[in-house]
Amino acid sequence: KTSLTDPVLATEGTGGYELLNDTFSNIAGHLALTPFPRQVWLFAMTCEDRQVVRKKCVRCFLILEDDLKRFADWSWCVTSVRVERPWHWFRIVALHQIAKIRAREQAAQHREIAAGDNAKAMPLVDKQVRHNRVKELSAGLNTDDKVVGSSVKIDWAAHLPELKKMGLSVV
Repeated sequence: KTSLTDPVLATEGTGGYELLNDTFSNIAGHLALTPFPRQVWLFAMTCEDRQVVRKKCVRCFLILEDDLKRFADWSWCVTSVRVERPWHWFRIVALHQIAKIRAREQAAQHREIAAGDNAKAMPLVDKQVRHNRVKELSAGLNTDDKVVGSSVKIDWAAHLPELKKMGLSVV
């Protein structure tokens, strides 16, 4: 039940929470032994919209907080971000939406802390109303990887009408 408007897998109920948590734990375990300096990365699991791409593909994003904050600014996405292939434009949209989701989750967390709502602090799957879908992960990744091939600038004018039809607000 994902879309470009909400590309991050839902975590309501036991099934969604367990899927996210098991995948998160698996990736954290694989990355625990890397020789690279550890940093806090943000993890989000998405499923690409079948209306946009030819196959539904579950994709795990790892992105640094400062980088994700840049994706919250749509004008920065349009002017600064390049991709490997022209059809990867939807990943920019997904990262923009992930940035908005992260901001909403942080705001909700701050409200709960300010209200002293300690009941929501315990991750009881059957009782917890909200699960964060963008999670922090400490990992050592090679940040010096080189880009393979040349980068592509997206022709956003060609995609914006389609995004508008989908009801997607990118600002």
